[in-house]
Amino acid sequence: MLLPAVLEYTKESAIEKLATIGRLISPESTSLTDEELADLTIYDIKNLCHDLNIPNMKTWGIDEQKFQEVIEKMATDAIASGSPANNPKVPSKQEIINLYHYCYDYEFSRDTNSLTS
Repeated sequence: MLLPAVLEYTKESAIEKLATIGRLISPESTSLTDEELADLTIYDIKNLCHDLNIPNMKTWGIDEQKFQEVIEKMATDAIASGSPANNPKVPSKQEIINLYHYCYDYEFSRDTNSLTS
């Protein structure tokens, strides 16, 4: 549920790594730049999530009001777990909250979501 949004958030700090994955997924894409390959990797992962019918939190059945009530604690717990520190771009608590908000009704439709739009 979180992977495509987290990859979009992380992209600028992981272009080379995402490009490496892109070369493995699409070895025919030899003429693409690292940034283009990073975008292709995220696009392919979004498509995979779409094809696998991975739901967002809303579709999964998480009540939006309850979600809003616990989002601060979720972000605090995420930081306390140490998991965000493993990301190439370590998010602040507010950025984690923003990611959770973004992911609540995130649609894995092809190429329509972006954290910057």
